[in-house]
Amino acid sequence: MLAGAIGAALWALVIAGLGAVFAPGGWMARAILISGASLIVACLLRASRRSLRLVAAAGGASTGLLCWLWWFVDTGRFAAWWSDPLRATAEARMQVIRGSTPFEPTGALEDLLLLAVVLGAALTCLVLVGLGRPFAAGAVTALLLLVPAGVNGVSVGWAFLLGAGVLLALLAWLGAPSPSLPGLLAAAVAAALAAAAVAVAPPTRDRVWNAAVVAGPVSGTVPDVTITLAEDLRRRSNAPAFSFTSDTPGAHRFALATLTDFADGRWLPQDEPDAAGLDVTAPRSSATLPPSPVPIGFSRVAPVTITITVEGLLSSWLPLPQSVMSVTAEESDFDPAQWSWTAESSTARADRTITRRGDRYTAVSRPLIAADGRLPVDPSSLPASATALFGDPAEAPESLAPYLELPPGMPDALRGAAREVAGGADNRLALGLSLQRWFRSGAFAYDESAPYKPDMDPEDPYAVMEGLLTERRGFCVHYASTFAVMARELGAPTRLAVGYAARSTEGGETIVRGRDLHAWPEIFVDGVGWVAFEPTPGGAGVRADTGEQSPPVEREPGAGEQPAATTEPPSTDPTDRRDRPQEAVEQPASPAAGAAPPGNGWPAGGAALILLLVLAGIPIVVRRLRAVRRMRSIARGRHPAQSVWAEFRDTAIDHGLLLRAAGEPEPRARTAEALVDHLVARGSLSGGPAEAARRLADAMAAERYGGIGGAGADPELAGLLRLAKVGIRDGAGRSARVRAVLLPRSVLRADPEGRRVSGPHAA
Repeated sequence: MLAGAIGAALWALVIAGLGAVFAPGGWMARAILISGASLIVACLLRASRRSLRLVAAAGGASTGLLCWLWWFVDTGRFAAWWSDPLRATAEARMQVIRGSTPFEPTGALEDLLLLAVVLGAALTCLVLVGLGRPFAAGAVTALLLLVPAGVNGVSVGWAFLLGAGVLLALLAWLGAPSPSLPGLLAAAVAAALAAAAVAVAPPTRDRVWNAAVVAGPVSGTVPDVTITLAEDLRRRSNAPAFSFTSDTPGAHRFALATLTDFADGRWLPQDEPDAAGLDVTAPRSSATLPPSPVPIGFSRVAPVTITITVEGLLSSWLPLPQSVMSVTAEESDFDPAQWSWTAESSTARADRTITRRGDRYTAVSRPLIAADGRLPVDPSSLPASATALFGDPAEAPESLAPYLELPPGMPDALRGAAREVAGGADNRLALGLSLQRWFRSGAFAYDESAPYKPDMDPEDPYAVMEGLLTERRGFCVHYASTFAVMARELGAPTRLAVGYAARSTEGGETIVRGRDLHAWPEIFVDGVGWVAFEPTPGGAGVRADTGEQSPPVEREPGAGEQPAATTEPPSTDPTDRRDRPQEAVEQPASPAAGAAPPGNGWPAGGAALILLLVLAGIPIVVRRLRAVRRMRSIARGRHPAQSVWAEFRDTAIDHGLLLRAAGEPEPRARTAEALVDHLVARGSLSGGPAEAARRLADAMAAERYGGIGGAGADPELAGLLRLAKVGIRDGAGRSARVRAVLLPRSVLRADPEGRRVSGPHAA
């Protein structure tokens, strides 16, 4: 039973140590419950003397599984796993891919993590109870403490290692045929030396999980792309996503996906594959709806050639220039045939692959970007029908209807602001410029700390837009969404694009980083295509259009917040290879994602120390409670002779007087009298204590077998017991006396088969 308690404590220690990889939370309590219940139940079943080893181990494992199932069914995710397990697994995989340590295990990832705990606890039950190997069971569990170092290079710390070493030493002592104090002390000293070596070892540069990975915000497992985009923007990742070279310097937009459907208040991506199954090698034009497979083209905008090299972007959507027309592969492993056009936009995605480091391809586009208030085409050169506004969405062509849909219940404030800003704009391009100038007039501020929760009020899909008009601060998702909704209200077909914004210099390579993630609105012009506007008054869009840095709004940090880090414009120097994994550059040290912040290491270490102290006190408490119970039996006259004899016998066991040792004689019989003779013969008892022990043995035999006594208190027995115990203590060495108090062997006197493990003893 004690081995099960130690194993459960080791599991609790390991789970706490995994906090460097998985952020502490409710999962930890559930994991500790699962592992503890598995081991305790397995040991209880084995101690019942009715269960076989493997049956007891299976019972413990089943208990852990039932605990997990009880919680798992309560989460409500059972139906999702049952109906589409691959999708649920992909969700967990994306949490790992997208995240950095310490991960916050939620949803499917938490389900799998706790299931792994179930399996690990079952393995521990098998080795501990089924095979009877306590130390091996603990060693398998303790190996999990290496996970943080393997993931992010951060050790769990000396306190956890010391705690694990002490627990392993206890398990080794329990599993030894003849437990000895020197062996226990040697194991504890070895554990202490290992922890000390870790503590004094020179620090190494910490690894950060997926430091070179930038996960795309668009995924089949992402419920709301705009929320994911907002979270990624706040991270301000400096890791390179991709690099590009262009024959045309200036502002560039690289779209991953376009978002059209706003019917329920959330922007959903256009992800339907091309009906003809065309891949990106087929020329394409976005001048019509849906995009035509053969470019009908127009000469008003010159084509731009861009060569893109994927650095750290991990995405099932391909970053392509705005209004891309064709893609060809360069000398790399990139296979353009695996990337298919989507049905309603010039974006591409893959079902069986993702972007990988080293993918290199060239794209040709005719970018339509309204940068710095200048339109890419002259409205006067277009027929009026190409830019006409639709006062009634029902009058719009069927192909444009999805880009004009809005949920019912638009607030009057939002509708009134749209009409006021539009002024006399009578076409789509003029309307777009009016909205862009209004948002960029200085009345609004760029602030990445502004909240973005489009589903905060399911009854009000316009809450984000109203919040922006009221607070006058936000970032690209706020501005792009509000721009698109206001333009739709006035009859202009719009959509959102999600991707990256960057500015290039002629002939140079430009590195696009995670912090250059951006969202912008686009307005469709018949026969021309989707024109990108930039209403956001800061961030990646402004850096790309002007080449100037526009810092976020300065504000006083709230309680518990850190001041926002300043961002830098993307480098256009081809020699600047900062943050590239293959070319490390010395940079100011920053805490690793999995490392605890300064000053936060001691609470974890203190918790581990308290756990060890509690664990160390278990044998002492058990032994003391047993002695108190026996003394009460003596006082109440309930089999007093048998109680005092049991206490005397356990005292001898605690002092190591009944251990089986090679070459030493054993008692001639398994009787109380033979046991006293054995102790006298080896010199452990003599004189008055020896005589007191003989009288205790006679009283026990008379009470048990002769029916003499057994009812009523006998004060003389308590005095004899005290005298005999003093004799045992005086005859033992100092180390044996200390050992008898701190680690009493009598607590472990019964093995799983019901035999005494402490040595020969009387009945």
